[in-house]
Amino acid sequence: MMVAFFARIVLIIFLPTVHWDLKEYDKELQTQMNEKLSGWKLVVGNVFRIPTNPLLLCNSRRQSSMSIVTNLNYVELCL
Repeated sequence: MMVAFFARIVLIIFLPTVHWDLKEYDKELQTQMNEKLSGWKLVVGNVFRIPTNPLLLCNSRRQSSMSIVTNLNYVELCL
């Protein structure tokens, strides 16, 4: 009977402490997950991956740079 009484007293003290610790751990885990999934870390996999069609990428960059240079020359000649 005394053992059960003391066990209840220990549980009354122990359970709220464990509950508080688990709640704090969950908050900390959520904060870490939010930090982990924010900013540049979301796109780092896409930035450094090899393009699926590198020839198309090179041609599009060449075409856009040629268009910019042509337009700048045209504007310069018009002035």
